Amino acid sequence: MQVILMAVLALFLGACATMQSRSPAVSILVDLDPASADRTVIVESITADKEGRLYLPDRVTGNILRVDTKAPKSVVVGRIDAREIKGKKVNADPSGSAFNPQGDLFTAVGPFSEVVRIRLYVADTARGAIWQVAIGADGKGGKPALLAQSPLLEGADGLAFDRTGKLWVAANERNAIVTVAPDGQVQEIAKNGSSGPLEFPAAIVFVGSTAYIANYDTPRRDNLDANGKGALDGIGASIAQISP
Repeated sequence: MQVILMAVLALFLGACATMQSRSPAVSILVDLDPASADRTVIVESITADKEGRLYLPDRVTGNILRVDTKAPKSVVVGRIDAREIKGKKVNADPSGSAFNPQGDLFTAVGPFSEVVRIRLYVADTARGAIWQVAIGADGKGGKPALLAQSPLLEGADGLAFDRTGKLWVAANERNAIVTVAPDGQVQEIAKNGSSGPLEFPAAIVFVGSTAYIANYDTPRRDNLDANGKGALDGIGASIAQISP
């Protein structure tokens, strides 16, 4: 009997040792608050977008922080400003956050008794750039954050997201369609001269996985035909499509 008990005990201890040896490693991905003793950053919730990037609302500043796990660095991508309530300044103190299937970020703001939706991307046509602007519950925009700027985005006009969360941009001056990844990387999808099918593309929309582009056909830049009389070698105002 004693031999059996010792054998069982040996098996149990062996199993425990195996479990301990298989314990997952825990490490810090990024330090959000180097001055941790001062609690200059307080995060109580975390969520992730379709690309696997992490989002955390900071209860101290009202900032929405984004962290790319592949290049872990805290970046402010939005802000929920404080408000004056009954004569007193009240911080937003954002807590729980979650994404909906369309990619909008929702954050609970307890002191305001609200759930705030954070969305809005702005095309900067003159500078060939895309900006992110956080919209508060009062409809006011926060401080713009630059997402991408590139010569490929010259004439950035209409914007649309595809199913993967990638932003598509109609670059009208270049007769081109360009994409901007969530990390800001810019890639050209299609481009042509004044004969089309892209003729000063001005707007874009997705139906399923197919992109439909509205052509404004203004005779400018890459949409100016060789004879200098205008974009006469194309078909004019039209809708182009890009299928997967």
